[in-house]
Amino acid sequence: MAHPIDILEIKPDKKLKLSDGGFTEVNSKLNEEQRTIIWKTKPKDSGVSSFRIVGKTKPDPFDDPIPPDFVQMVKLKVKKNHPDFEWEYCIEYKKPKDDTIYKHDPLIAINPRFAPGPIGFLLAIIFTFLGSFITTLFLRNKKE
Repeated sequence: MAHPIDILEIKPDKKLKLSDGGFTEVNSKLNEEQRTIIWKTKPKDSGVSSFRIVGKTKPDPFDDPIPPDFVQMVKLKVKKNHPDFEWEYCIEYKKPKDDTIYKHDPLIAINPRFAPGPIGFLLAIIFTFLGSFITTLFLRNKKE
């Protein structure tokens, strides 16, 4: 599943309320859809008419260039197997009937160790089974 980052509203301090709380983790080892981040204004009455994503840390971690225009939705895919990285960026936004550019600074962490993958899940199952087995043996011996 893609990582949605919804721009929910403008707070009194002009910072944005984001659905991810301003921090998103992405595992760069997963499939294309799971490495995709989608920013959008939602709901329609968020107070933001358009926005753009501006990278503060170079290089950016995406396959495609970041669109330079103010829009209502941006969809970018993190590069496959990108190394651990914290990408600092800015959401520049405009309000309806206002050409002033406001700024908000969230963070995206690219962390390939975020999800354990199939081998990690298999090991977790094995250790869970072993833990249960050892606990059962211990309790059985304690009763005797």
